[in-house]
Amino acid sequence: MALLEATAPLALALIAWTGDAAVFLGAALLLAVGTSIMGPAPAAYAANVAPDEVRGLAMGLYRSAGDLGFVLGPVVLGAIADATTLGGALAVNAVIVLAVTLLFGATARESGRG
Repeated sequence: MALLEATAPLALALIAWTGDAAVFLGAALLLAVGTSIMGPAPAAYAANVAPDEVRGLAMGLYRSAGDLGFVLGPVVLGAIADATTLGGALAVNAVIVLAVTLLFGATARESGRG
């Protein structure tokens, strides 16, 4: 995994375990950089690998899955924070982001279309 793809999970881990304001601000900046790098890639990949005749459907399903995560993610992480700590919830988030990044990197293949 390249360093750029590791910035978001690393930043989440730093935020989870720091008590220092300067480290928190640096990690927040690192998280912004990491998510801006990681954000467009899955959408571009989905558009690239979807067959032309179902590209609209594929993008709609991709966006719907993202919306579902946008709704359920805070609820699940909030429950984890209530059961453990806020740092624990952020650590779980970091592990999930790292696992998905590694899975995508290991399984994603180019479609051959330019």
